[in-house]
Amino acid sequence: MALVYLGIFVKRRHLLELLSLLLYRNRKDLNNCYAKRFLGRFCIYAGLSGLCAVTYTSAFLFSEIPVVPCILLSFIYTYSYVLIGLIMILYSCLAQVLAALLHLYNHDLLAATKTTKIERCGLWKRNQMLIVCHEQLNSGFGLVMALITAFALFSAPAAPFILVTTVFELDINQVGINIVIRLLLICIMWNIPWLVAMMIIFQKDAVWQEVCTKGFNL
Repeated sequence: MALVYLGIFVKRRHLLELLSLLLYRNRKDLNNCYAKRFLGRFCIYAGLSGLCAVTYTSAFLFSEIPVVPCILLSFIYTYSYVLIGLIMILYSCLAQVLAALLHLYNHDLLAATKTTKIERCGLWKRNQMLIVCHEQLNSGFGLVMALITAFALFSAPAAPFILVTTVFELDINQVGINIVIRLLLICIMWNIPWLVAMMIIFQKDAVWQEVCTKGFNL
């Protein structure tokens, strides 16, 4: 978590410039047409954050640790996902805006080539987005995404470890079918929010597809 904070702090100026530019282009060229989709992703993020809170609280309560440590651990784990999940959703939304802008500029330029009239403004906008993709999006979020991926992978085994340790401390007569089902549910639900967030950001790379659009190669 500290490394993620440090990465965001170091890249804060570049990230603000990137966010300002893409939001401006999204409003001017795309007419904010992806607002509903972004709202849907934010709702998914909010739902997953709530699932994290419930899952972590249930796991620590099941471990029968004192109330204060239980509250603190639940808050720390939930806050970690709230922060990191927000960064991941922001990255996916910015990547989608960038892909949509490149698609728009590619379409306009391909249409212009058929009339042998290529607008310099269109070329400039496309080249600007290519620079944004290479120098701001990748360099700004690349290190942060790598740190987040490492954090998610290292935190994934936490639920099985905590719950297996708890089971070993229980009396064998206390371990019934209800306990087993509850353990399995907590283990499954522990990593679902991280898995969904990873699927959102590592889905088909629309930006790269638009950069390598066939039929128009600058």
